[in-house]
Amino acid sequence: MMLGLVLGLFPQGDACSWDGITCEASRVVGMSLSGYGIPGTLPEAWAQLFKVTYFDLSNNQLTGSLPDSWQTWTDLEKMNLGMNSLNGSIPGSWGSLTKMGEFDLSANQLTGALPDSWQTWTNVNLWHQPTMQKHVLFARLLCSTMLHAFV
Repeated sequence: MMLGLVLGLFPQGDACSWDGITCEASRVVGMSLSGYGIPGTLPEAWAQLFKVTYFDLSNNQLTGSLPDSWQTWTDLEKMNLGMNSLNGSIPGSWGSLTKMGEFDLSANQLTGALPDSWQTWTNVNLWHQPTMQKHVLFARLLCSTMLHAFV
């Protein structure tokens, strides 16, 4: 696999045969490419990988912002983009990723508050982003969970 091509549209060939890519029924459901030194930005076009359940591109050389279009990854349970150079804010549209259980954006240059839409993230067990207000997220999740219990 040519790692420089990973961040663009997939090259010709069967991505399911590449190291670090997991497929089910010929659909990409997972990427585990931590520590490969991959440079570049995260492509909006990856939104078409809507069956992804886990995604780990931690410890690479990624820059730029988090793609708003990844809101289509509604089956996503685990995301690790820690230890890169990502910047900007976290998209509010990612509130649609309600199956998220583990989430790591630590060691990046992200700014801003957590989006209010993340109150829907009631399954999060592991959260790493020390430069942002993670206690605010947990408070929102706790309040949201308590409200659902009484409704």
